Amino acid sequence: MESVLPLIDEAFGDLMLTHGFRLGARSVAKAPGYTDMVRFVKEEQSVSVFYAHTREQWCEVMIQGCGEPAPVSDLLPFVRYATGNDARYVSTANARDFLAEAKRCSGLLVKYCSLFLSADIPGFRRTYRELFLVELVRNARYTADAEMNWKEFTRYHTWLKDYWTDYDLEEAASAKRRGWRG
Repeated sequence: MESVLPLIDEAFGDLMLTHGFRLGARSVAKAPGYTDMVRFVKEEQSVSVFYAHTREQWCEVMIQGCGEPAPVSDLLPFVRYATGNDARYVSTANARDFLAEAKRCSGLLVKYCSLFLSADIPGFRRTYRELFLVELVRNARYTADAEMNWKEFTRYHTWLKDYWTDYDLEEAASAKRRGWRG
């Protein structure tokens, strides 16, 4: 598929302008495996939309400037964890399908991140405080899994029990195949 920058603009451009964001950067994939990216900025905040020209191709949305040390690097898992919904990526190499997916992602951005878009960062953080803490534990579990530190993996996986999604259970099954005895 050719560059999707015009499709990202169509799905996100007016929305971002409405919320006071301006175009910050654009990057066109130069070869297969590279990424098209559009970044919208407003003061210390940014919203970046990516499309990786790889085997698995989907729209990714990252928000930054919400008071966390790391950006909310992927909107769909953020939404999935916030709602318990098992939202999945829609992978496509078809321009029309990508546009539909990008529009869906812009709708999720509005639905779940309206406080962020309107620059109410304290309100956004209060709304998702628990989610941010759960995400920190998930990241620690991921590190323990990568290091095959099964004692730590068990601790973090157990802490997350009330928040398990299908993805968490898939990670646990993968860890079991690699030696975890949980």
